[in-house]
Amino acid sequence: MTRTRITLFDLDHTLLPIDSDYSWGEFTQQIGWTDPVEFKRRNDEFYAHYVAGTLDVHDYVRFDGKQWKWYGGDRNEKDVRSGEQPPIYEDRFSIMLDEGYHRRGIAPERIAAVLSRNAARLYHMQGKGAIAVGFDADLAIVDPDLERAVDPARLESFADYSPFEGMTLKGWPVMTLVRGRKVMVDGEITDAARERPEGHYLFRS
Repeated sequence: MTRTRITLFDLDHTLLPIDSDYSWGEFTQQIGWTDPVEFKRRNDEFYAHYVAGTLDVHDYVRFDGKQWKWYGGDRNEKDVRSGEQPPIYEDRFSIMLDEGYHRRGIAPERIAAVLSRNAARLYHMQGKGAIAVGFDADLAIVDPDLERAVDPARLESFADYSPFEGMTLKGWPVMTLVRGRKVMVDGEITDAARERPEGHYLFRS
């Protein structure tokens, strides 16, 4: 009998005993992030559509994104712009290097697979997920020994905060290339990339 190896890697809700967007919505009500009346009504409504198989995922993402609020320090209440999820993605690479590579000994090849190759294969993204002839030269070059504290001011996010703010992480990207073109150097988006962005949406093939 052939045995299939399945690896699950969940970076969402890892500190909560839940793993569904509906339950996550309930949790945000409990801690005061979302309106306890209107948000609950809409959240229940979307869940009913999900059960019935009529959910419009785009409507749900817009609803979910604009509900995010943050309370902290001496700042006023902040709403993350409509459609945005919490600003966790820019730091994810460094967190993987710090927690995975340095603290747990996870091989860089495994981290690259989790963050790039596996997603490219799963979504059938032609020309992505590998360094090889015929593939796009999309590369993230990292300094595994660079230590830096997470500073929201350096992040290219609509939000002005990070849940990892102040954490010192070891291992940061120092250059990013998109189809061979430098778009980030030493943590800064290049002027050319700002003036002439060339990113585009990729559909599954």
